[in-house]
Amino acid sequence: MKSFLILSLAVAQITLPLYKVTETKPKDNSRSLSQSDLINHSNFYYTAKISLGTPPQTVYLRVSTGTAISWVIGEDCTTCTGLGISFKESESTSGQKKSSEMITYTYLSGSKVTGYYYEDKLSIGDTTSVSTNSSLIVASSITGFSNAVYSGILAMGLKNSDYSYNTLLDDLKDSGHITQKVFSLYLADLGYLTTYDSYGDFSSVLQIGTYSLSTYSTTNKILVTLPVISPYEEWKVQLDSVYLGSNKLAENFIVGISSINYIQANTEGFSKIEDALDNAKISYKYNDDGFIYALCQDVQNFYTLSFMYDDVKIDVSGSNLWREDGSTCTLLIYKNSDTCWWFGASFLHVYYAIFDADNLNIKLAPAKQPNDKITASASEYIMITGLAYLLVFS
Repeated sequence: MKSFLILSLAVAQITLPLYKVTETKPKDNSRSLSQSDLINHSNFYYTAKISLGTPPQTVYLRVSTGTAISWVIGEDCTTCTGLGISFKESESTSGQKKSSEMITYTYLSGSKVTGYYYEDKLSIGDTTSVSTNSSLIVASSITGFSNAVYSGILAMGLKNSDYSYNTLLDDLKDSGHITQKVFSLYLADLGYLTTYDSYGDFSSVLQIGTYSLSTYSTTNKILVTLPVISPYEEWKVQLDSVYLGSNKLAENFIVGISSINYIQANTEGFSKIEDALDNAKISYKYNDDGFIYALCQDVQNFYTLSFMYDDVKIDVSGSNLWREDGSTCTLLIYKNSDTCWWFGASFLHVYYAIFDADNLNIKLAPAKQPNDKITASASEYIMITGLAYLLVFS
């Protein structure tokens, strides 16, 4: 029932730039998709450049830490019109279908992906080519991704014990090409962009098998290490409490850490956020997507959102909780239907995150911002080539 990406590399680490895309606006093709500079769309989704087949076809997969299942749109997908670039498996001379068995993966949101196994060459990133045997699941019909402009999901979640599939990190370590099942995410916050198809010089980065505090953290040291609880694909931790200013929103609560969207509060926590806004006499409304918005002048000195774990405070300042669009600001916290909270990209703009599947923990360090100088060696950016199991959707 699952799609997955497994890569075997002849290197000890992988570092690649991420590209940002939005689910709500069409893509401007005025610039080449083969470029590795960051595409920023209002600080929404981050995608990694993937090449599949021979000759290589470029697609962009959204990086997700909430699932262990990777997939890409296939050429015969009848439900994918208007979505991202599809992989045309019939044009690849190196691929072959491995199984006729159809697999359906259902997300908590109700979205579904269905397809079959397919094997082909795979590469990730932009620069140095490294030969390897690897696997990916491509795809055949999808529902619930109606406005997605990406071509699929690059899954970085933990292994689901209900299934025998290895994760990307499992296969990389088993093959001896990374020494530790670790990846790190640096998600640059370029602010709200008035032009939706804007490129920045400040790249976000996914590193596999390694991390770099000196490059991506302002302090060059770990602020806190959070143990992962009951691993089941999602990276979830338990925190002691959360406050919005002096308003306690929750205690002894579960948080999932995800690379997508904003900070999500459960129903109880979000209700207390509304109470805090009311008590502060901030006039606010809801937009069509259910987000709270207010006049920017009314939220200039907004509360800090503070999470506590083992006497360590993890702060997100008020200025990082609102997205400015002219005179109106949108709150980057919204209500979900889950019982737990989620830390999305707006949280990871503030904290550089290191995900450790060997020791089942997540390390956080204060992240550098676009106005901070970041220097990374060009040799860190490598391309991975090899075989990929693709779940092709039609």
